[in-house]
Amino acid sequence: MLAHSLARALRLQILAARAQWEADHQAQRGGVETPHALEKKYPQVGNTWGWFWMFPSPTRSIDPRSGVERRHHLFEERLQRALKKAVPLAGIHKPVSVHTLRHSFAHAPVAGGH
Repeated sequence: MLAHSLARALRLQILAARAQWEADHQAQRGGVETPHALEKKYPQVGNTWGWFWMFPSPTRSIDPRSGVERRHHLFEERLQRALKKAVPLAGIHKPVSVHTLRHSFAHAPVAGGH
């Protein structure tokens, strides 16, 4: 489902996220918040690479509920701002939003006609 042209950029993003996770892990900084029932069953799951964000925030913040300093994901507004800049550069003259992309993807024909 992912365009072949995006594979390299996605691999680079995974490597960057992994490097961020490793730096946070080495510094013993808080991991990600996980659902309460999962954390109760597996207390350290939020500190594992598998639960880290694909698009982590460049900064950490204090979680208001737990008081733990941790890194969160990028806010959706960042994507919306980047999209707003990219649309005119791509020569698109119609209104486009992240929500538009979601619907475009949901209605896109599947390769192979299925």
